[in-house]
Amino acid sequence: MYSTFLWSVCLTLISYAARCGAGNDGPTLYLVKGSVLKGPAPLKAVSVMLVPVDAKKGITVTTISADDGSFEFATPQGKKGVPVGSYKVVLSVPPTMDYSNTSKSRPKEDTSIPKEFTSADTSPKTFDVKAGADNVLTLELW
Repeated sequence: MYSTFLWSVCLTLISYAARCGAGNDGPTLYLVKGSVLKGPAPLKAVSVMLVPVDAKKGITVTTISADDGSFEFATPQGKKGVPVGSYKVVLSVPPTMDYSNTSKSRPKEDTSIPKEFTSADTSPKTFDVKAGADNVLTLELW
């Protein structure tokens, strides 16, 4: 899980670096918001990443769900929204340390996110951002 979290941060930074000199205002952005739920309960502190299906179109954006499971995307430059396009949804939870055995503290595995959601290659969820649409992404994990 820790490597997935680092991977999502790296992709966001690479996307940001690639777009730094990409022009004036960049692509038109559309608000994308949503929530992450496990059964009826909201999941907080989940990293939600949208990775463009076509790497040449769109940018990778990442956000973290709030205590109520809600989230809203912004670009690495801080502008709210996401460009139009088709995206794979990738989820991860930052690791917590397990101090139950202080001589061998190690990152604690989080099992709240199904493994297939932790990679753009295996994620079963695709989300299309559309111009002028109500772009709401509700992720219900069972």
